[in-house]
Amino acid sequence: MPAKAIDSKPLLDIIGVISDVGPYEYASPMSQNKLRKNKIRNLDEKTQELILWGQHGKSFDENTVLQKSKEGIVIAIFTGITATLQNFKGIVQGSSSSATQVYLNLDIPEVQKYSSSYKWKYPTLEKQLPQVTQLSPLEAAGKLYTIGQISSQPTSSFEGGATFCTIAKVTSIITSVKWYYKACKHCGKGYNNMSDTATCTCQFPVSRPMYKLPLTLTDRSGSLDAVAFSKVAKDLVECLAEQVCMNMKIDATDHVITLDNAIGKERLFYKGMNTGSVGKYPIDYVLKRSFPVENSNLVPMLTTSKQLNSKMKYSIYRR
Repeated sequence: MPAKAIDSKPLLDIIGVISDVGPYEYASPMSQNKLRKNKIRNLDEKTQELILWGQHGKSFDENTVLQKSKEGIVIAIFTGITATLQNFKGIVQGSSSSATQVYLNLDIPEVQKYSSSYKWKYPTLEKQLPQVTQLSPLEAAGKLYTIGQISSQPTSSFEGGATFCTIAKVTSIITSVKWYYKACKHCGKGYNNMSDTATCTCQFPVSRPMYKLPLTLTDRSGSLDAVAFSKVAKDLVECLAEQVCMNMKIDATDHVITLDNAIGKERLFYKGMNTGSVGKYPIDYVLKRSFPVENSNLVPMLTTSKQLNSKMKYSIYRR
């Protein structure tokens, strides 16, 4: 699988002995996506984690697997799996795709040979209950900061991907900064300096526009410029970048009226900073996540840290 963890994401068929069946649960406290993490072993007793997303995780026959494991090993074949290298962990993760199918103890020669060659102790499988409880965006955010408080944070506070949460309103689009960049349609990697030269290893790269929307956010404490990428920008504009950018020659100063859909929206934002690029680009702050907030007037837009600590039960949420 490590050799297949490349940008083009080929579909793989994987066989192994099921060694762990995870619960069907939310991917994170604020996510709407659900998944199931399973583990399989090969004949050398090496373990590989496979994530079954959405319907694949839900339809996985957990009860049958647990019952069969009482009689012996359960050999599974997972078809249509993709491999992804998790750079921050240095491991390869398998994930389901739209083409994924799961087969248990098939009566075929390959499975029979695999079964007779397995020499290790049978793994003990047990039912596991979900551990991830879904929270509202405000519950998961924890401590809220004002724009002024975030602006006064040193760069070191954002290292390691840390984010600070605030409720603020989009007051303008910064028209002096280009609002999209070129990326490969297959893998999402950017092109060199808006040229036609792809930086990925895809066999047939195709360029497409991707959001890097520069915004001004405001609350009662002040204003701050930040960049919204991909999904965050799409949710604000309510339109795909491909639909907005029908002409790749659009200049930053050519303001596209569709972008104005973002103006006036008050949301819960997770603000981070690309600490490795500070000083290289005109805007340092990045909007990592964004959520609509109902009854946001219940949370003052300008509150002291002492007051916040007495009102909120959760500590700062850091990614």
